[in-house]
Amino acid sequence: SGAAIMFDGPCDPIDVYGCTDTTALNYNGAATIDDGSCVYAEDCDDNLVLITLTTGPWASEIGFTVGPDSIYFSGYSDNSVYVHTLCLEDGCIDIFMMDSFGDGWNGALLTIEVNGSTYSTSLDAGSAGTFTFGINTDDCLPQDVYGCTDPLALNYNFLATIDDGSCFY
Repeated sequence: SGAAIMFDGPCDPIDVYGCTDTTALNYNGAATIDDGSCVYAEDCDDNLVLITLTTGPWASEIGFTVGPDSIYFSGYSDNSVYVHTLCLEDGCIDIFMMDSFGDGWNGALLTIEVNGSTYSTSLDAGSAGTFTFGINTDDCLPQDVYGCTDPLALNYNFLATIDDGSCFY
């Protein structure tokens, strides 16, 4: 099967970056341009985590961090599919989702696949949100991050999930 070509308008194809090698663990059938991200089983000593982001309109506003090292992803184009591959240790993994405009992800969807489990999340509204999932563990609760949650404040913290009253203008 060939790669699907997505169109932005009636005649303009959209480039979809991803792994185009069908033997790779993170093969993306929608990818039209290989971005060098292909991962093979022997490359990961921990848990291979595939994160797929399907964007909608206003994708340049969104970003997210993953895991204890807060690996940051951003720089997306509208109506595209992106696949990120990480090797993560067992434990509770937090994903902090951000939207610079504050109106949510406008239909963009984040899908996480690890060890046969699939999770999906999105930022339906607002400028920040958290999603937590477990790798070979149960009982994972979202991590609370205290700080200023008002994007109009000078000390706005896009990772904060609970406003601690520290905002200043």
